[in-house]
Amino acid sequence: MKNLILISVLLLALPASAQDTAQAVGRVTSAQGGAEVVKSDGERIQALRRVEVSEADTLETDQNGFIQVRFSDGALLLLGCNSSLKIHQYQTDDVELHLLRGRMRTITGMTDPERYRLSVGAGNTHILITAPETDFEVVEEPQGSLSSGAYTGSIEIHNSLGSVAVGVEENFSFSRLENGQPPIGVAIMPNSIKEPACEIF
Repeated sequence: MKNLILISVLLLALPASAQDTAQAVGRVTSAQGGAEVVKSDGERIQALRRVEVSEADTLETDQNGFIQVRFSDGALLLLGCNSSLKIHQYQTDDVELHLLRGRMRTITGMTDPERYRLSVGAGNTHILITAPETDFEVVEEPQGSLSSGAYTGSIEIHNSLGSVAVGVEENFSFSRLENGQPPIGVAIMPNSIKEPACEIF
């Protein structure tokens, strides 16, 4: 009994960072430049290989940085330069991410597509997937415009004015969303995807 009490006390005494490790939902597999994992308490950790990420963390990069993360469901996510991504929720049956700014590309894992949600920018635009292991990318531009493309599977882009589906089995592989307009499908790869600011894409 005394041993159980002692263990409980020791667990309570652990710093928050040590407790967060048990709740890790992914791990950095590659990074360069200015790349950080910002914890929920504001602590900033350099995004080195094998650094763990948890729910409520934010991934951030500067003009020379990128971060690649492998998540617990097998998903692979690459965050480009000048970008920020918030991990609100990451469970095998519930994924909620928010691309605050910049660019990301991901191959989603085995999470139920109906439980995968990606918000972009101010949060008024949402991207859904239609199948596991969907390969897609999103670029949120400074003026509020948005470009996206799907290379396996398909995605649906929604805002309050409309929606469009793009992907290998859809009419279009790419989409554009101008600020204040509904998303539309486009046949030609948008320039923001074709000519990325970061050399890694």
